[in-house]
Amino acid sequence: MRLKNSGMALIDTVIVLAVTAAALTIGSGIAVTQAVYRLNAENIHESEALAVYQTVEQYLYEAVLEGTIDNIVPYEAMMAYPLGDERNGLYDSLRDICPKEAKIISMSVNRKVPKVNVLVYSAGGYVIKIRNGRTEEIVKTE
Repeated sequence: MRLKNSGMALIDTVIVLAVTAAALTIGSGIAVTQAVYRLNAENIHESEALAVYQTVEQYLYEAVLEGTIDNIVPYEAMMAYPLGDERNGLYDSLRDICPKEAKIISMSVNRKVPKVNVLVYSAGGYVIKIRNGRTEEIVKTE
């Protein structure tokens, strides 16, 4: 009499479990990789924003030393064009630091003491708000 082989053998069960474990591991690895990538992008753009903040303060300080602080119109000098555009007043200082499309969206400046109170920077789908030299807010826009 012949036995009918119904059901799965032990080796079949082990193979199914191994494939399932591998699929779960790969799936969770992708999620972790995406989270790490997003965090790295935030950190990169935050560093860029802080560099822009420091550069704007240096720009203002030099204008005070040269006696031209009253002639500076922040919108025309720093905000009208992206930071990667040669027409931007900060282009020479930031051309290798920021992406070409990076832009200062808004800023508040104290002209009496060359200080930037608030600077809002946009690049790579992030908007970063710096207040008094510290990151206050990071928002992903895309």
